[in-house]
Amino acid sequence: MKIRPAGVEDTARIAEINVKTWKSAYRGLIDDNFLNNRNITPQRCENWRQIIAAGQTIFLAAENDEGIVCGYLWGGKGRSKILPPEWEIFAFYVLPEFQGQGFGRALFAAFRQEIGHQPFYLYALKGNRKAEAFYLRQGARRAAEFDTQNEISGIVLNEAAFLFEA
Repeated sequence: MKIRPAGVEDTARIAEINVKTWKSAYRGLIDDNFLNNRNITPQRCENWRQIIAAGQTIFLAAENDEGIVCGYLWGGKGRSKILPPEWEIFAFYVLPEFQGQGFGRALFAAFRQEIGHQPFYLYALKGNRKAEAFYLRQGARRAAEFDTQNEISGIVLNEAAFLFEA
């Protein structure tokens, strides 16, 4: 297992991981038509390429022993106007077939190291029990007072806040 900074050469794989994990993790929580129409497109790849190339955020890739990227974590300065920590994880996904093998824990440890072990937060889709349990095992505190709603392509997402202390 290797955790490393993601590079622009990883953009197609990042897009693939994003699409596959959304379809797996959010089935039953988000409209099936929306998930079924979520695909790997040139625009999606370009969006990820721009984020990684900008170098303004922390973007980590997890590789297995064969060098296959199987997960990623994207974070940076927090976007919330109401949450106290300065740092946020924007996106965190590990392909289902690689879950339970330590990639998620390793990505979290690397992110903590990158930010100097400061407090951070993330939002997770409400009802995603597997993710919620993982975050709690990583030391999060469920912070319902900071829950929010977000909208993507007309779909309203109810999001649960999780705070991680230093």
